[in-house]
Amino acid sequence: MLNTQFKEATEIPLPGKKAHEILDFLKQLYLKERDGITLNKMEHVLKLADEYQTMSVVNLCVKCLKDVPKSKVNVVKILFLANDTVIAREDDRLDSVRRECHALIKNMELADILKDNGFKNLDRDSSENVFVLRTKRLETFLKKVYPQFIGLAEFCITLCLASSPSSSITRCPEHFGSGNKANGGPL
Repeated sequence: MLNTQFKEATEIPLPGKKAHEILDFLKQLYLKERDGITLNKMEHVLKLADEYQTMSVVNLCVKCLKDVPKSKVNVVKILFLANDTVIAREDDRLDSVRRECHALIKNMELADILKDNGFKNLDRDSSENVFVLRTKRLETFLKKVYPQFIGLAEFCITLCLASSPSSSITRCPEHFGSGNKANGGPL
């Protein structure tokens, strides 16, 4: 019964895998080295956990993503990791992480967001969401600032016209009637 042709394997080929990535994954799987998992290591650990469906490693990664302090330096990377694999995208526990990331990203400068390598790797929905949030923020800002700017421009023109009534500058009758006040039309 045990006299078969099996040989003990000294090496198991894992095409497309790097030895240090497998080692990091195995450390999380068997030793649960939470201190050993960093954002840089988490990318390949999470991908391997997704590929081999090891929920214990996914749980460690989720806990780490929830606990890591989010800043402008790492927030794009964290958002990328929270959406990188199927198992991460479908994990409801990461919704709060994604919301925190979006809240921080919407106030960042565009140059800071684009220079992060994690942004280039974001899936289409995540990058769209980032830009929609930023656009909403900018529109709100413009709705507040535009009327103030128009009022300031109107005031400056009125002062300029009032300071030199005999100058060669003529008032536009459509926008400036009597009393140097604008009639509400566009400048």
